[in-house]
This record gives sequence, structure tokens and C-alpha cells, in this order.
Amino acid sequence: MLRTFDKMQEQINGLETDYIKLLTYDLPPHFTDVYQSRSYPRFCTILSGEKEVTIDQSNPIIYAENQHLLLPPHSHVLMKMEKPTKALVLELNHDLIEQVLQKTPLDKDGQDNLRKSIHPPIQVGYNHQGIAEELLRIYQLSTMNPGGKAFLIDLAAQKLVYELIQNRQVQEMLKTRYPARIERMIHYIEAMIHEKINLEQLAKDNHMSAASLTQLFKKHTGMLPLAFVKQRKMQLASLYLRENSVTEVAFMLGFESLSHFIRVFRETYGLTPKQYQLHHQL
Repeated sequence: MLRTFDKMQEQINGLETDYIKLLTYDLPPHFTDVYQSRSYPRFCTILSGEKEVTIDQSNPIIYAENQHLLLPPHSHVLMKMEKPTKALVLELNHDLIEQVLQKTPLDKDGQDNLRKSIHPPIQVGYNHQGIAEELLRIYQLSTMNPGGKAFLIDLAAQKLVYELIQNRQVQEMLKTRYPARIERMIHYIEAMIHEKINLEQLAKDNHMSAASLTQLFKKHTGMLPLAFVKQRKMQLASLYLRENSVTEVAFMLGFESLSHFIRVFRETYGLTPKQYQLHHQL
């Protein structure tokens, strides 16, 4: 089991099939960390213990055994665990989601709700019998070495997603993917989020003009590229301010001056970073 949410460790230790990536964590008491989900939705469930998470700038959420959290792609997460906690995480491949949605009859309202959104709602639910059975099957298969192990895990993963999309709100979250070019742009932004991000360089890397990139990005995400960058930096800032000074956070996020960071933060949250820290008793 993993004892950290380090990206490199996840790449090395995760069990990966055609449809999912499975990660198990064994975390100590009083554990705190910040991490970011990547391009896929994450299904997170607690095997023992409980977890408090703050996702982007939302209010803290606590979930425990027999509950799950569905985390949208490109989310920034602050987590805290007061007691020893074991967790199981599944990254749900877009191909898996699309296969199940295509083969599962949804009513017209359900289909209409499958709109792309850069900020889908966060979902916390209980592991009812159908979900619990498939989770147990996936977990047991992951610890064994039967022939066709990956195939059997993917069958269970399809059944799991089928159970999840019986909830209309989950249908809205488990959306189809962005076009590949948009995904590349988002990957670039996330990788460079601690630097000053240049729109012209982003356009050049994607063999587009800045105007064309802006138009395409807004069409698929509903946001201008630099507005997306600002949103992501401010989401991280609200997390980093829990552990760092205002000056440290400004330079961690690639702002050229402290005054610029304070101005952008105030525009976003209506408070200066210091006021934000005091308001949240950090």
C-alpha cells in the first residue's frame, strides 16, 4: 500500500488495466497532504478510518467507511486524517465511462445532463449493495493472480460505473472527455501552474494562434485560458495559505510581485490573503 499521494509513487505502484488504475493507501494518524487529480474522475472510498477533504475552494467534506467520494478531473484537494486510514482509489478511464454510457439506456433528461463542465459537482455517497459488491470483487482480484485478472477487474469496473450512473447527478459528472487538444492544454497549464503561464507559448506549443486557442478553449470549457489559469492558481492559493505565509504562496504560484498576488486574491475571494487566513483561523 502507498503511504503518500506522491505522483511518482502512484505511477510506480498503481495497478493499471485497460479501464482503471487502482491505488491503495495506508496513511498514518494526523496525516495532511495536498494533491491534484489528473485527467480522469477518481472514485475514492475508505476501507477503514475517515478522511476530511477540502476540494478547490469548497467547504470541508468528511467521509468514512462504506462511503465514497467522486472527484472530478483537475481538482485540487487538501486532506486531513486524524486516525489511521486505509483508502482505495480508482481512476476511471474515459473509455470505461463512455462504454457504459453508450450501452446503458438513459432517459432524454439524463442524456441532456451529460454536458461538459470545468467544475462538476462533488459527489459523496454510500456504498450500497451493488457498489459494495463490485468494489469487493475489484479489491480481491487486485490481491490475487488469477488468469485474466485485468479482464475480470475491467468487467467489475463496468458494473461499478453502471451502479454509479443510476444517480442522475453522477451522470452529470461522469462526462465524455474533452477533445485531445484541449486535454493537452489543460495538462500544460497544470504542469506549469507554479510558473508564469504565457498564452503565446501555449498557443505556439499547440500550433495555433493565440486568438484561435482562446476561441477553442472557451468553446469547450466555458472559460478563457487565462481565466482558467487564474482560477487554478487561486484554488491552490487557498490551500497553500493554510501552511505558508502570504509571501511564500505568492512566489510558489509564480506571481512576479506580492502586490499582484494580493490584488488577484482579493478580486477572487473578496478578502486579502491575510484576512483569509484570519477568517479561517489558519
